[in-house]
Amino acid sequence: MTEREAPPVLAFSEGLIGCPDWQHFSLDRSPALAPLSLLVSADQPGVSLPAVSPWLVKHDYSPQLGEADRAALGSADDGDLEWLAILNIQADPLLVTANLLGPVVFNRRTGAARQVILSQSGYSAAHSVGAAPAQDETEVTYARADATA
Repeated sequence: MTEREAPPVLAFSEGLIGCPDWQHFSLDRSPALAPLSLLVSADQPGVSLPAVSPWLVKHDYSPQLGEADRAALGSADDGDLEWLAILNIQADPLLVTANLLGPVVFNRRTGAARQVILSQSGYSAAHSVGAAPAQDETEVTYARADATA
């Protein structure tokens, strides 16, 4: 396993928030999915959660890991830890949000994982991904080469 690879199984001793029985996940990082990853549940067949590095969503993301969370992950070294923001994808209308308030953090060496709550951080559980068009943009639906303004 290289330094940036995830362990074969991520073990969430307390499960995910709202789903305490979902404790074991594999991390699918297929090149076809990049830059997304899928957290694939071993406890709940058919459940896969799309996730992404939170820094791809918010470049100035600066989470602070509490001591209890750090102890549960078994790492004093931030270099052993990897952070993921779980995505919520709504199909119609298309809307993608990232949970920056409750990211997943795991220890690359051991597979110990935890969903942490960054209370009082100001981060949202539904941070919009991608830019929305400006309110005053007008859509051009038809234009001819010889059209004048």
